[in-house]
Amino acid sequence: MGPRLVGANCPHCGGAMNLLAGQQIAQCSYCGKSSFVHVPGRPDPPPPMQPPQVPYGHIYLQQDPTAHTRALDGAAKTMKWVFLLTGLGVIVPAVIAAVATTNLSQSFGVSKAPRAELAVDDEDDEAPKKKGAAKEKEDARPKVAAADLGRVELASVLEQGLALAQKDDPRFQLTRAHATNVRSGFVDLKGDGVVHLSFELYALDPKLPPGKNAVGRGLSLRAEKPGVFVISESSGPNRELDPRKNLPVPRCKSDAMWSAAVASGVAADSVATVHLYNSNPHRGPNQFTWSLRVDGYDQYRREIDADGCKIVRDWSKR
Repeated sequence: MGPRLVGANCPHCGGAMNLLAGQQIAQCSYCGKSSFVHVPGRPDPPPPMQPPQVPYGHIYLQQDPTAHTRALDGAAKTMKWVFLLTGLGVIVPAVIAAVATTNLSQSFGVSKAPRAELAVDDEDDEAPKKKGAAKEKEDARPKVAAADLGRVELASVLEQGLALAQKDDPRFQLTRAHATNVRSGFVDLKGDGVVHLSFELYALDPKLPPGKNAVGRGLSLRAEKPGVFVISESSGPNRELDPRKNLPVPRCKSDAMWSAAVASGVAADSVATVHLYNSNPHRGPNQFTWSLRVDGYDQYRREIDADGCKIVRDWSKR
């Protein structure tokens, strides 16, 4: 059985991460920053020998993923013994009967007539039911509303995702958003385009005593081919949310953002990763920003005001 993967989001940039069961420190493939992985019942990872230049982030998992793997390994071993013993119980009596029949035939000169083969239908009767159930589950996934799923504007996906999350619980806030394989400011949800959204809530339950009444939940939404939202629970916050991380739906649409980037010198045919974040997270007025990045081309990186579509930072002029 291969290693079990657990989904999480980078606390630095919001990028999607796959953690191995038992992993204590994880590095984000998007921003390159490292984070400690905290699991209930497991000692916290030891601090690094030398303090890093960028402080480590913290990823909190709700349960130990290795417990699932150990349970599956135990079940697999048990099933192997069950199949082995069952097989022996069938094969041994059959061999004994065959030997006895052969000996009797040889003793009395009985010739065994050929037996007609029965036609066996190998098709699994349950297969159509399983396929039907899988298709029904797939059809039940929320659809992305767009005139053309091959050219979907990012702000509209954020708005639809926020509505889905707040339908589950109105207290959910959009805290991370990024899209991959963005072309001309659009994602192709009939092809390789993917939009990742993270929502969080933290509240105090008045029905429970202080110290035991904190409620933290996380929700991950992924818009992907064939134009559907894939929804899953993720690790929630263990402290009150910073209101400056509550991302609004941008007024600057992603196609207009792309036009501003191209006008500043970015190649029009680029394939980019786009993040939405608060570029002024600590003090002063919020500055919600589109961040456009093209792999291998730092000179094409742009930070663009998510409200007025103005270039905030041009990395080609560093």
